[in-house]
Amino acid sequence: VAAQAHMSPRTLERRFRAETGESLAAWIAHRRVERARALLEESDLTVTQVAHTVGFGSAESLRRHFVTRTGTTPRAYRDTFRGSNAS
Repeated sequence: VAAQAHMSPRTLERRFRAETGESLAAWIAHRRVERARALLEESDLTVTQVAHTVGFGSAESLRRHFVTRTGTTPRAYRDTFRGSNAS
């Protein structure tokens, strides 16, 4: 990303943090979790399929980031969402 922006990785990180308030890696993980939430709500993809679709290397990586951001697991999130839809 830094090379495409024609700046050093350190400069990119510093400028990105100044603009967004978070690191580039954290920003990307946040967007991936948000997309995963949508897929868990809208699709029948497995958690592993969701993880790969949004760019996480494994279901465990998705789970770790998902729990950090939402306080729940992807499976529990899906069960809750579908439970509220059934009411």
